[in-house]
Amino acid sequence: MHVKKGTVSSYSGNLKFVAESGLLGTTAQTLVKAVGQGKIFVYEKGRKTFLLDLSDEFIYVEGSNLLALEETLTYRVEPIYDSAYQRKIDTVKIFGKGSLAISTAIEPLTLRVTRELPLSISSAALVAWTGNLTPAVVDDKSLENVMIGSDEEGGFKIRFEGDGVVVSEQ
Repeated sequence: MHVKKGTVSSYSGNLKFVAESGLLGTTAQTLVKAVGQGKIFVYEKGRKTFLLDLSDEFIYVEGSNLLALEETLTYRVEPIYDSAYQRKIDTVKIFGKGSLAISTAIEPLTLRVTRELPLSISSAALVAWTGNLTPAVVDDKSLENVMIGSDEEGGFKIRFEGDGVVVSEQ
């Protein structure tokens, strides 16, 4: 199992925690690998936790929202780049069969995306997405006047096209 540093409230059994080198340099680098036998209880103060079960499917999760994932799941970092302004948002593609936990500051919104109705979202609000969606950075200054601004410096807008679901924190 992989868990986010600082979120283990307790554990039973004989476990050791080791750094996960595959995520260094990303917002998901706070994950550590729990090795051994036992149970882990995770909690992130002030955030809501959601468990998701994958059955030979995939989901993309923004790195800082990833709380835990079973070792039966495979993952790789697939950032979304805004090359015009030299910034990125780290997303982790998780796939296979097993469970994962994500955390959000508020109750998230689940937004359906279709070919006829693409979705534009602030990078600061992005939690996760699944389905046949293609993300692309939107470089449209007029959106700054109508869309909620980013809470963090360097935020940008992302447009999802295709068929699928996007989970948003705003």
